[in-house]
Amino acid sequence: MNGKQDMDKLDSKDVPLTSKVARKIIEELFQKQQIWKRSTLATKVTEIHRKRGGLSGRQKPLSVVKKALSVMKKEGYLENFTFGRWRWISSLVKKVPTTKINYIDNLDSNDVPLIPSVAQKIVEELFQQQPIWGRTALADKVAEVHIQRGGLSGQQRPLSIVKKVLCNLKKENQVDNFAFGQWRWISSFSKKDSTKVPIVPCTIPISEIRSSRTRNRPTFGNPIDFRGLRHEPVNENGVVFLFGMVAHELGYLVEAVQVGFPDCEAKRQIKPGKWQQVRIEFEYESRNFHDHRHPPDGCDVIVCWHHNWHECPLSLEVIELSSVIRKLSNQKLAKY
Repeated sequence: MNGKQDMDKLDSKDVPLTSKVARKIIEELFQKQQIWKRSTLATKVTEIHRKRGGLSGRQKPLSVVKKALSVMKKEGYLENFTFGRWRWISSLVKKVPTTKINYIDNLDSNDVPLIPSVAQKIVEELFQQQPIWGRTALADKVAEVHIQRGGLSGQQRPLSIVKKVLCNLKKENQVDNFAFGQWRWISSFSKKDSTKVPIVPCTIPISEIRSSRTRNRPTFGNPIDFRGLRHEPVNENGVVFLFGMVAHELGYLVEAVQVGFPDCEAKRQIKPGKWQQVRIEFEYESRNFHDHRHPPDGCDVIVCWHHNWHECPLSLEVIELSSVIRKLSNQKLAKY
């Protein structure tokens, strides 16, 4: 059977998968969807070919699809716009749009990679719902929303993309990095944006949210007046200090605090008269343990101010100091 017969009789049995056969199926798929991931396209081509009674060819389906895509690119039908992703750019097939996709206007369409312009749109929507975000939590939420809308992963990690977006918004005086890893919206939203997502009323005074930051002056967390500490920690150093204040009441004796991982060597009272050695890592947010790529088997306990690592391994115990001090705030300081 020659190439032309292959093209004309795709639904007949005993036709091997060749680049010409694959190309015909690829053209049909691009009529339904303008952007495809190469591996997904190969899987779909194989699936359709088998449904039509076709046989496997001498080469792997991915190799056949690669060859077909390369030929179509040379002929000006396709564009390899990012690693492993292909887009139809020719007007040969009328059903396929000839204009490039607008990522901002098609956030809920399939196969859109996560790029800064897409992430910024989601970031702005999230700040309308909540005026203050931790950078890591914001990156996780952006990735979650993007996936829910059918998007694809970009070439960079979501955290790197969100960092870039926040820097751009900061230059435009839209957001303020008021504490380490903490961002808040300081600009008013336009009427056009405010109609898309309802703005949730904020319990934080407007004067606090919109105040501009003075350079070369320290920033503080919310007032807590917990014993000798006037404000909430805003970084890992504050967590270390606060843990030192309550370590004994939590049943810990600190042996050493060090620069390397883990941050602290201590002993923990497991029952009256019995103590056991434990390894402790201090983090402002528990998720930072994952971001810093610490090995879970090298630590026993994470001490943090906010616990926001929902996928934390069961082998790691997490002490969230913000919850601990609520229980200890009205108690007297323990004595040895």
